[in-house]
Amino acid sequence: MPSTTLTLPAGELELAEIPGDPNEPALVLMHEGLGSVGLWRGFPERVAEATGRRTVAFSRFGHGQSDPPAKPRTPAFMHEEALEVLPELVARLGLTDPVLVGHSDGASIALIYAAHHAVAGVVAIAPHVFVEKVCLEEIRRARDAYLETDLREKIARHHRDPDAAFFGWNDVWLDPAFPDWTISDELERVACPLLLIQGERDQYGTMAQLDEIERRATGHIRRVHLDCQHSPPTEMPEETVDAIAQFVAELGADIRLVEEPYDGPAGKVLVTDYVAEIRAMYPDWTPDVPPRLTPEDVEPPKGRWLVAYRDGAPVGCAALKRLDPTTAEIKRVYVAPEARGRGVARALLARLEQIARDVGYTTIRMDTGARQPASVALFGKVGYEQIPDYNGNPVAAYWFEKRLA
Repeated sequence: MPSTTLTLPAGELELAEIPGDPNEPALVLMHEGLGSVGLWRGFPERVAEATGRRTVAFSRFGHGQSDPPAKPRTPAFMHEEALEVLPELVARLGLTDPVLVGHSDGASIALIYAAHHAVAGVVAIAPHVFVEKVCLEEIRRARDAYLETDLREKIARHHRDPDAAFFGWNDVWLDPAFPDWTISDELERVACPLLLIQGERDQYGTMAQLDEIERRATGHIRRVHLDCQHSPPTEMPEETVDAIAQFVAELGADIRLVEEPYDGPAGKVLVTDYVAEIRAMYPDWTPDVPPRLTPEDVEPPKGRWLVAYRDGAPVGCAALKRLDPTTAEIKRVYVAPEARGRGVARALLARLEQIARDVGYTTIRMDTGARQPASVALFGKVGYEQIPDYNGNPVAAYWFEKRLA
């Protein structure tokens, strides 16, 4: 697969890109700790062919033919990659809500990114979410092999600076502070669909990594266990590609967000279901209890009404209502029971936040009741902070605000 370069503020990255359907979210492949574009060994082409998606692979700074890192790596390097480098790459390539496909360290970076940015989904292959003893033991053995065998010569075939690539990875993992590293708290903010792939004989980690993701993340999760070690993409490429292709196909049928009139056919069905659910929790509530929402409140450009569709059927909705020239409110967030856990609510929130930014609002507010703990948890996970009562809603128990960047 021929590669080129992409210039970012921190330097040039080696990049390979395969064209695909421009109307579907692209796949972004992120390699493991000693990986590079070339070390995917044909995997990007297989995935692109199986999914029909635009597929991008890149070598992180210090890997492959990319420039060296601008500063020495520390135990925070995966957060730096996820929150500094990857957003720049996504913006530079003009990607919207990509599907991140990460392997090992790349999977950890993908999960951190998904906790802070909108994505269509994440494929996490042999991810690290905390440090296991078995992993550190294997990394120590890798260091011995690099110093005492021909491993350095083999690595040099794929990296401009093999020492920078190897020790940039190995030194961080063996840093005395690294055993305390974890991204468990980040996982609680991950609400997108997840595909977790793990080798049953992985020498760098156990199924406890996937268990922790499943405990913490809130999106729909599918697990695939393969009879291999740490590298499913090269050890069992056919099975890995098949799992990714199925996952991506299901994503394609998952969520489509459409701006519609509040009193349109889909809106009427969803609002009826919303009202029934809320009244079951709060018998004294009716849609006429202030603060109300009217069709005029959600008319563009100051307001919006969004409907989420799955397989052509309306499964969720949410509204943006103007409160004042700089503040808007999100209301009527509802997802049908059969579509919950698939990131629909988070997708609706993210789209309305972007619309609010485009309109010129700088603050978003919302409220929810004491009998809706899932809503309270979701709002907190996506960056909303609790504030005092701002609207006098008699059935609300929590009021939230988010400052838009």
